[in-house]
Amino acid sequence: MKKLTLSVIILGIFASQSFALSAQDVENEIQAIEQLPLQQRVEKMNQLKEQINQLSDEEKQQVLNELSEKYQIMTQERQRVQTKAQENTIKEGMQGEMERAMGVKSEMEHSISDVKAQIEAKQAEVTQNSVK
Repeated sequence: MKKLTLSVIILGIFASQSFALSAQDVENEIQAIEQLPLQQRVEKMNQLKEQINQLSDEEKQQVLNELSEKYQIMTQERQRVQTKAQENTIKEGMQGEMERAMGVKSEMEHSISDVKAQIEAKQAEVTQNSVK
């Protein structure tokens, strides 16, 4: 009698758990379904819809709320990662531009030094010619 009562209790627990889907259960099912071939995906999605339809309105709302929260957090994290990647791209671009600008500056300084040397040489030549 004790075993029968325990079996009935365990069966009741399993039966109630099989109909009560959590947001995590739904998410796990969706992830598994995404990996299936098209025909199996359709069949499994229909089965999942049936399981969801068996939930009470309160349970459905709870699952939807949990999924919405989870996807909102995931969306925020994805946006944060994208923003960080964009910032890194901009930073790398700016660093490249700075390196190019430094190269141009160095070339200009070298050219200016050459021009100064040429001017000084001409001035020395003019001074020498005017002394003669």
